Amino acid sequence: MRKRTKAAIQGLVMVTLLGLLTWHTVSWHLNGQHMELFNGIGESTWQTAKAVLYYVGLMTGTGVLMGVFMEKLTDLIGYEVERIDHFAEEEEDEAALEERLGERVEEEILERAIR
Repeated sequence: MRKRTKAAIQGLVMVTLLGLLTWHTVSWHLNGQHMELFNGIGESTWQTAKAVLYYVGLMTGTGVLMGVFMEKLTDLIGYEVERIDHFAEEEEDEAALEERLGERVEEEILERAIR
């Protein structure tokens, strides 16, 4: 199977899962489940933990699904993402600066020795 075909199939699976997650969220909102969870915060430790875990899980699931979907979308359109090493130039500049500084120190030591 070609890379783009595989990415298209995986992207469709991600979109389907995102659609199911959206349907779940909207249906719970319409039938009052979200309001029950939200109003339960502070009543007891269990109610608070249940609500917090649900909402953290909901946001984590949404984030993961969106991230994987975007990755598959970039694979589908053929865009190659490369990691950028932002600090590579700074490290090269620092190494060159240290080398020049070392040379100057050596020159000064030689000049002092000659005098």
